[in-house]
Amino acid sequence: MVLTIGDEGWTGMEVMALMAREHIELLVDVRSRPSGGTPELDYDQFRPKVRERGVRYSYMGDLFGKLGDAEPDAEKILSGAVRVASGASRWRVLVFGGCEDPRGTTRREVVAWALLQLGCKVKHVRAGGRIEEDPGF
Repeated sequence: MVLTIGDEGWTGMEVMALMAREHIELLVDVRSRPSGGTPELDYDQFRPKVRERGVRYSYMGDLFGKLGDAEPDAEKILSGAVRVASGASRWRVLVFGGCEDPRGTTRREVVAWALLQLGCKVKHVRAGGRIEEDPGF
C-alpha cells in the first residue's frame, strides 16, 4: 500500500508526526519544484530532517513532475512507478506531492494511476490526517 500527501497546508512537524503515526519508511518526493510556500518543507531543509528520523528519502520529481506545459514522459513515469512499487513491496511508502486535494494532480493522475496499474493499493492523506482510498480510474 502507498500513501500520498500534498505539502499544501502542512507544516514540517505535522508531516513528521504523520510519518511516525503511519510507520513510513520511505518518502518519495514527486514535486517538480520541491520548494513551496512552507520553507521547512523545501528540499534542502526537509530531506535531512526526514533522514534524521530514519526514513529513506527519494526525490523523483524529475520522473513524475510536470513543469509548465511539458507533456509527461511515459517511459520515465513507468520507470518511476516500478521503483515506487518495488519500494512498497519492502517498506511503508509516502508519496509527497504539492496540492492537498489529489484530484487533478500529477500525484493522482500520473503517479497513483501508474501504481494502480501495477497492482498497488493507493490511499490519499487529506487535511487533518484523514485517509481516503483512491477510487480508481
